Amino acid sequence: MSKGQIVYLVFVAILITVWVGAPLGLLDQMEYWFVAYYRTDNENRNTANLLQIFENTPVYDLAEAVAFNDPRELSKLLSTGKYDLNYEESKYHMTVLMWAVRIERYSCIVEMLKHGADINYQSSINGSAALHFAANSYMNHFKESTYDRTDIIRLLLSRGADPNIEMHNQRGERILFDDREGFTPLMLAARSGYLSKCQALIDGGADINARTKYSQETAASIALMLRKWETAYYLICNQHADVTGWKYIYRWEEEHQCNEIVDRYCDIDYIIKWEPFDANDAEIRQQLIEEFSNQGVSIH
Repeated sequence: MSKGQIVYLVFVAILITVWVGAPLGLLDQMEYWFVAYYRTDNENRNTANLLQIFENTPVYDLAEAVAFNDPRELSKLLSTGKYDLNYEESKYHMTVLMWAVRIERYSCIVEMLKHGADINYQSSINGSAALHFAANSYMNHFKESTYDRTDIIRLLLSRGADPNIEMHNQRGERILFDDREGFTPLMLAARSGYLSKCQALIDGGADINARTKYSQETAASIALMLRKWETAYYLICNQHADVTGWKYIYRWEEEHQCNEIVDRYCDIDYIIKWEPFDANDAEIRQQLIEEFSNQGVSIH
């Protein structure tokens, strides 16, 4: 093939892309195909691969409109009233609303809520709701997001999302720690160390002292045990989270990949007194110790 033929084919491809992309939003389509062909290293973070899980489902058209970030097309489809907005795909048991939250389609989330999507609907496999997806750490798979997760969290809360909704496991499948323990969105946000998400959830009514079912952890203890220092400082020293009666559990990341849950207990004295801190965090360490002392918990 000659150089001239190659240039001609490239030119034709550009024209076709513009023509097809115009009604959908050219930039959105380009972003979609970028994801489809160049970010295939992790299926759970790949929009193109995730869209495939909705193939051959009655809500595929909705999921496709969300993938292309096309709220107008989504609104047109939703206006027909023929879609079950609580329909779960069979692989990850996500609804289209959860899918829209996971890939940060703010305008599409607004359209779905406008057309009656149940904001507190919980997945039948682990009890995840839209707010859990917003609070978790895997959402931001694009380097730059049009809307950050805090905006999405605030949107969901303003539309009636339950800030204390708990995950659960009711089907007997492989149990993950999050749903065994009944994690709330705030616990997930604290585990990720996203301070702004924790602030938004607390502003929206999240119970800072809610405890997990078995280990009796709180959002603050999770942040502290996972060395999310700024988040732990905010929850403990600024918001004065209750630090009494904790049952401390430290979980290595690889344990999430095992069928058996392994609980490792770690002494709080070690975490605060001996865990390496950045030199700039010395004041955080001291204020944590003071807050524990104020609540009657001594750090030896």
